[in-house]
Amino acid sequence: MKKSKMLSWQIEDARRLSELWERKKTTSQAEFGAATGIGTQGMVHQYLSGTTPLNLSAVGKFAAGLDVRIDEISPTLADQVRDLYKLCDPIKNQNYGIAPEVKNYIDEALKKAMSSKPKGA
Repeated sequence: MKKSKMLSWQIEDARRLSELWERKKTTSQAEFGAATGIGTQGMVHQYLSGTTPLNLSAVGKFAAGLDVRIDEISPTLADQVRDLYKLCDPIKNQNYGIAPEVKNYIDEALKKAMSSKPKGA
């Protein structure tokens, strides 16, 4: 089976992951793969080298194992995670990713702006 060519964002993901790995690794690739559920040393290496593009499961496991946010590895996959999360329970998760205090600040600023808006404007 022929592998498809990686997209530019996937190549960048692999570069970011490799840089994070070099800074944060505390174990061998084999131990990391076993501990995080990624798999063998070879599988960890394939993700780090960009031979195999990251997927949602792998990026989550790398993020947890390296103690970083998914955004630090792959902004594109992080956006996909957020979009999927919102679909799980749209009402409950509509504000996902926004701290409650930030949401309250924005809501109050909008109310203030709307109340001070001249009539007819």
